[in-house]
Amino acid sequence: MGMAASQARLSNVEFEGQQINQARSELADKTARAAAEYEEAMTNRRLLFDPLRQAYNDENNYEVFTYDSIVDSVENGGLGMRLIDANGKIIVPHLPAGIDEAMAEANDYIVDEKVYDSHYLEYNLRNSGWNLQKPDTKTKTSWTEYDLAQIYADQNGITRDKIDTTSDHYKNFLDSFKFDDIFKSEARLGMNLRLVNEEGKEVVAESSQAQTKNYIVDTDLKDAHLKDVNLTSKGYKMIFGKIEKIVTGWFNADWRSAEGVFDVLDKDDDGEAE
Repeated sequence: MGMAASQARLSNVEFEGQQINQARSELADKTARAAAEYEEAMTNRRLLFDPLRQAYNDENNYEVFTYDSIVDSVENGGLGMRLIDANGKIIVPHLPAGIDEAMAEANDYIVDEKVYDSHYLEYNLRNSGWNLQKPDTKTKTSWTEYDLAQIYADQNGITRDKIDTTSDHYKNFLDSFKFDDIFKSEARLGMNLRLVNEEGKEVVAESSQAQTKNYIVDTDLKDAHLKDVNLTSKGYKMIFGKIEKIVTGWFNADWRSAEGVFDVLDKDDDGEAE
């Protein structure tokens, strides 16, 4: 009887010991998971973007780095670049106009709608060899015929047909406009204007005003108002130079050194981790 009771107590002690060991094991697992989660939260990083390209200061407000940050033009605050995978194929959320699915591979496009997810984008930049490409550009100036009415419309932010030709404002503009305004147009008007003859030679009032080597001098234009000279009878016309950027090629640009991109510790989840 006594031996049976002793064996029962021993079995109970063994069972309790097993429970304690199981609890210890579970506690160790939970502690390890908590430590790993804490370490991940305290060391994880994020890519931030500053359209103004300022030096990083963690007190400033920055945007999360996104696909739009890459492809938006520099004028709109983006990088003006494109996204490529490790094989150099262009990653887009949808195919450009004029390229169908059958042509996509031949044109080195890969469609991945998830690029709009900033976490997905960032993961692939860090781990899958994704990178950026920067355009190699040159400028081209195309010249079109222009006149004072179009200059007035552009300066006042209206279309040509909205000009009130009877207004004093418009008449004063015409009265004040001199040929010197053409010769010094970029400083005066923020645009590139020239006067040319029928052969395309630049017309100036004196040689120092010429912007090209192919010019003629017409001293009648010196200090003259445009309204007082009959351009048609002289065979002259005013032209406007529109400057365009043309992409001539692409070259790789490491996202780690892209201006305005900052790889920083993510502090947003530190409080929760603590």
